Amino acid sequence: GTLFTDVASTKAKIAAALDGTLPRGCRFLGSHPLAGGEKTGPSYSDPNLFEGRVTVLTPTSQTSADDFDALEEFWSSLGSVVIQMAPEEHDRALAETSHFPHMLAALLAGMLPEPYFRLTGTGFLDTTRIAAGDVEMWTQICMQNRRNLLEVCRKFGERLRHLASALEKGDAPAVQQILTLGKKNRDALGS
Repeated sequence: GTLFTDVASTKAKIAAALDGTLPRGCRFLGSHPLAGGEKTGPSYSDPNLFEGRVTVLTPTSQTSADDFDALEEFWSSLGSVVIQMAPEEHDRALAETSHFPHMLAALLAGMLPEPYFRLTGTGFLDTTRIAAGDVEMWTQICMQNRRNLLEVCRKFGERLRHLASALEKGDAPAVQQILTLGKKNRDALGS
């Protein structure tokens, strides 16, 4: 039979909808390689795109061990490190590690007044690079995972209010604590 793999954001409801409704002999196993860039098209292809990158497989109760093994072997053969997550856990995690950072980059880039364009340095450009991604694709991703993305927005709003309050009060230790935690977590991720 045919084995389908979804290389975009795997949604639990899509997996559930596909489980048991695909034509006979077809099976579904969500697969999400965490690799790529903001530029699209064949001229930006990279033969080592998946080398050392994580690919998440999201099996359901309907997934056979053979299908899982076949896709794990496929992604591993491309150099990917395969991990397994429940579809719902994948969606929560990607809202925080991918979807919200993309939207934050878009918001930051979008609020920059044109007279300041020439004043941007590498920090701004590094922070907003992903905002140059495919708008249609990212709209779909955000709409499909909006519940989880909204939760991350709320959490970020609380952190932003905490920073604003610290700045308003002139509370340097609170600002330093925010910066220290951010540096600690970013340093732990490596380069």
